[in-house]
Amino acid sequence: IYDTVKGTNDSLIIPVEGFKVDTVGNSTYVTSSSAGTIKFVSLLDSIDVLVMSNTLGFGGILTSTTDRNKFLDFAKTKGIVAWHSANDNHSSSSTAGTWAAYDSLCGAMFKDHATSNVTMLADTLPFNTTDTNFIALQKGLKSSYRFNEELYSLTKNPRSNPGFHVQTTLDEKTYTPTTKMGDHPYVYYSESLSGLGGRYWYSSEGHTDSLFQKNYSFRRQVYNAVIWASRFKEDPARYGVGTAILPGKINNVKSGVFKTAVNGSSLVLSPLMAGSFTAEIRGLDGKRIASAKGENGKPVTFELAPNLVYAVTAQSGNSRQTGLITMP
Repeated sequence: IYDTVKGTNDSLIIPVEGFKVDTVGNSTYVTSSSAGTIKFVSLLDSIDVLVMSNTLGFGGILTSTTDRNKFLDFAKTKGIVAWHSANDNHSSSSTAGTWAAYDSLCGAMFKDHATSNVTMLADTLPFNTTDTNFIALQKGLKSSYRFNEELYSLTKNPRSNPGFHVQTTLDEKTYTPTTKMGDHPYVYYSESLSGLGGRYWYSSEGHTDSLFQKNYSFRRQVYNAVIWASRFKEDPARYGVGTAILPGKINNVKSGVFKTAVNGSSLVLSPLMAGSFTAEIRGLDGKRIASAKGENGKPVTFELAPNLVYAVTAQSGNSRQTGLITMP
């Protein structure tokens, strides 16, 4: 996770079953000469997915030809998930110089923005809706939702780029953009433009903390995109189903505190230690859905709606574990 914007909320839905997550930046500024950037470049040799969280002026951070080529080589074969100012390389807010190859990877660059409530629509063109990647990326998402934040207009329509697919668009009838685009793609992706397997996903969302903390649709988009970009469990019907995704904060228990199992609509939470425990289920909006108390090492069962991601917290004594579960 590479983050250059100070104060960006990092409570992200990053699926890590079988993943190791490393953070560079961690809500502090990263510059071309900082230790964070040196660490970032070195990590490109060992990671499969790069999450670019508001990497404003990225071309001004990677400035050497060697570092830029290393990043581009990574993009050719691995996965990138990016949002919001990751495509702001040339505005008055950015000091980045020209980097045409990065602009091409992004598909379109930031031009200007308004701030408003708006409606987001899933794309309806068959070119996109029949794409198996689109189906995987839209899993668990509604055809429309509303949100309020900075709303980017772009320098060009990414649909014009060969190999790019549009996942969602802004409904310009529901707000007044600074620059009208008419057809206004907002989340889009490309696959294997190099022919070597690289995947790129971008959302213009991602400015406000509330999206990261409470907006199910944005959080689920990120969740889907990281799995897709990593090529993890390539069968879209199996993405994360019935599996705890986030690592828990586990105290004093080497092998974990709890395990989960899914049987139809039932989520079964079983302790890995004796004694009583409490368990709580919340939606990705933070609202509590259910809670239960288990006794004498016996499991507890929750009935949950299908095709959604839930946050699970369970505690026994001083040992606490949290994670995510996707119901089939």
